[in-house]
Amino acid sequence: MFCEKCGAQIEDGALFCEACGAKVQEDQPVMEVSKQPQVAPTVMPQAVPPVMPQAAVPVVPKQPMSKSLKILLIEVAILVIAVFAFYKIGEKTFAPETIANQYFMAESKGDWNMVFDMMDLPSSTMLTKEMFLQSVEENELKDITNYKVTETASSMRAEDSMLKTFECEYMPTGGSYMNTETIQLVKQKNKKWLFFDCWKVSPSSQLVENYMISIPADAEATLEEISLDEIAGKPDTSEQGVKKYTLPKAFPGKYELVVKAPYRMDYVENINVGSYNSVYVNNMQMEENILDTVVPQCNELVQKIYENAINGVDYTTFCGTLGDSVTENFDATYYYENKMERLSQRDNEEYYEVTIPEIEYSYYSSYNNYDNGNLQIEISARFTTNYRGSTIWTDWWTNETKKEPMENRYNEEYVNIRLELVNGQWKLAQIN
Repeated sequence: MFCEKCGAQIEDGALFCEACGAKVQEDQPVMEVSKQPQVAPTVMPQAVPPVMPQAAVPVVPKQPMSKSLKILLIEVAILVIAVFAFYKIGEKTFAPETIANQYFMAESKGDWNMVFDMMDLPSSTMLTKEMFLQSVEENELKDITNYKVTETASSMRAEDSMLKTFECEYMPTGGSYMNTETIQLVKQKNKKWLFFDCWKVSPSSQLVENYMISIPADAEATLEEISLDEIAGKPDTSEQGVKKYTLPKAFPGKYELVVKAPYRMDYVENINVGSYNSVYVNNMQMEENILDTVVPQCNELVQKIYENAINGVDYTTFCGTLGDSVTENFDATYYYENKMERLSQRDNEEYYEVTIPEIEYSYYSSYNNYDNGNLQIEISARFTTNYRGSTIWTDWWTNETKKEPMENRYNEEYVNIRLELVNGQWKLAQIN
């Protein structure tokens, strides 16, 4: 029989045509094949190109992958995965958002060591970890219910990629409104793990700048046992008698200030260093034994005044007897001339000796000389003078001048004496 599709002869019982592959229908009618011989169509002969013999290609058997190569490929794959994981972990760990979150939580929990390590601080004797830990001793911790740290819109739009600003909104426990804290980050020059940006918190809003401490010109001072010269450098001495130190930057808080000056008691105070404060140490208390120091000079001055006045010595000559124990502007004019008039220019009395058994002194006050800034003190003296002399009278009958010893005269005196500290030496400045 023949295929209905292509007409090729199909063997009996075949299910598919061997020529075209068509399925043979089971109910296909059997067609009788004519016994007459088939005449093949005449085919024109065509030129057949000669077939060139081809060289036999040897078949190379596929070699199996070596164990060492498999291990190498596995190690490379692991390395690629590790590098990718390293980058992702580092990128997350050192991201500005992460640093801002860590800083806020450390601050909230009172982890001050971590807070200090995360801050971008210049090198300074006032900005050490010890100073910082001392300044935050009394800080209250943030008791919060929840918080959120987000980068500000202005920070995201900023062209300067060296700064990042974050707003920390948090709800205090038991509170009814959100509080806000600003955290600014500064990109550092160094890298973390060689590849990642290093960010630190700028503490500029938390530092006190240009805090001024003024002390007497001849004094020395320390802050937390550190010399102000070391902390602030050369002081400003434009104001007479005063040295002004300006602290460049410091953590806010309480610091022990100790001021020492010649002949004065140490000034010790825990000063509160804040944004709008300054301290002026001026009237330091004198040493308790200051009178013992200056009494010999005062005694000598009083004795010389009476010795010279009773003998009628003029004021200029009297001042010459005092030598370098007095200041350039020493003034005792009124007091001396008054005594000289009383003792040497009387018509009916003549004094030839004055004794002062004892002088009692009391400390009065201290202040700075307006002209040169030197320290001055005033003391009061109380004493009794004992005069010896003669009464002069004229005999009416004989017209003779006669002298008779007078009874001892006593007079209670009060005087104020001012002394000035010049280059470390006390000098007499005034008596009145």
